[in-house]
Order: sequence, then C-alpha cells, then structure tokens
Amino acid sequence: MNLMQQTPFAQSPFAALTFVAAPALLTNASSVLAMSTINRMLRTRDQMTELLNKSEAGVQSETDAARLVELVNHVETQAALLLSRVLFLCCWPFASQVESGNALRLANDISLE
Repeated sequence: MNLMQQTPFAQSPFAALTFVAAPALLTNASSVLAMSTINRMLRTRDQMTELLNKSEAGVQSETDAARLVELVNHVETQAALLLSRVLFLCCWPFASQVESGNALRLANDISLE
C-alpha cells in the first residue's frame, strides 16, 4: 500500500512557489556571502592603511618594528585568502555550468552509441 500519493506539478499549489522561491533563496545567500567577503576585504584594506601610517610615523623600538612586520604579514595573508574567496565566488557558477554542460554532452554521446 502506497501511503504517499504521486501528484503532478500542475496539481500542486506549491509547485509554482518552489520554482520561484528556490532561485530567490540561492541568490540571496550568494549575495550575502559576496557582500560579507567584500566588507572583510575593505576592512583589511583599512587595517593595511593604518599599519602603513604607523610605519611612516616611525617605530620606537626593535620590538615595535617586529610586531608591525608581524601584523603586516597577518593582514597580507588575510587579504590573499579573501581574494581567493572572491575569485571562487565569481568563478564557481561559471565552472559549474561548464561542468554540467560537459556532463550533458557526455550523456548525449553515450546515449547515441
């Protein structure tokens, strides 16, 4: 006995909602992720500018100079990681479309044999 009935999309009132809501949710999530990453990149730029101003003002001791170099290296690493994340966010949709296109082409080739 089948407890769940199979209903076609035309009879379900939630079918249209699914086709509208799913892309909207994915778009919203991608936008929030991109804005968050860009905001972090801008904060990294501000930190680097602040460290540059401190270095131009001069350092008092050798330990201050070492600490400043350590902070600059940390902020530089953070910026590089964020840049790779931005590139991933920009390239991932294109790469996934190319990959799915290759998969469809492969499936077509196999079905023709």
